[in-house]
Amino acid sequence: MQTQRLTFSVRIFVLLYLLACAGVARAQFKPEAPLPQPTGFSKYVTDSANVVDPATKDRLATILNRLKERADIEFAVVTVPTTGDTPIFDYSLAVARGWGIGSKEGEQNGLLLLVAVNDHKYQVQVSRHLEGDLPDGLVGQIARQRLRGPFQQGNYGQGLTDFVQAVVATLAEKRNFSIEGIDQSYAYRGTTDNSRRVEAGDSAVSAAAETSAAEARAEAGNIEMRNDEC
Repeated sequence: MQTQRLTFSVRIFVLLYLLACAGVARAQFKPEAPLPQPTGFSKYVTDSANVVDPATKDRLATILNRLKERADIEFAVVTVPTTGDTPIFDYSLAVARGWGIGSKEGEQNGLLLLVAVNDHKYQVQVSRHLEGDLPDGLVGQIARQRLRGPFQQGNYGQGLTDFVQAVVATLAEKRNFSIEGIDQSYAYRGTTDNSRRVEAGDSAVSAAAETSAAEARAEAGNIEMRNDEC
């Protein structure tokens, strides 16, 4: 009888140990990203498409490092030649999840702008904790006004700089912080109609696609989609 009780206790202990190990493994698991995760000063600016000059890359890296220091917001800018056969939403989502973009404590604020140069597409991912300050309509407006013109002229460095300035200036005004090197006149103060996510003639995102994106957001850890062509 005592032997049976001992055996039962050992089984319970082993089961609890295995469950604990499984929980730790899940917590430590990070999905594989399609790009190696950068480190160092330029970790928030990855120019795999080689369309950004060194001076602009350094300026962007300085701004985005300060954004992390001052506001605990991680904002990554990534260019790639193409996403290949992978839709840009899925590709950018894999980057955001694989790199773990977002502060590691607190609200986990994170943004990702990914540009596929040869595909003429860009994607913006925004964490849920920033949606109140950067709703869909506002991010779409900033992207259309700051990215499209320079991108269509092949001036990717200018487009990325204008977009980053506009987003950071808007966050700085709404969250009451300041960053050197940012022109606060770039801040967007007005409201937008979130129901009108793409203008007529834009690369349309169908209702079905938006539904799929919303489902993917919930699965991927509260990441929202903004997608368009340039």
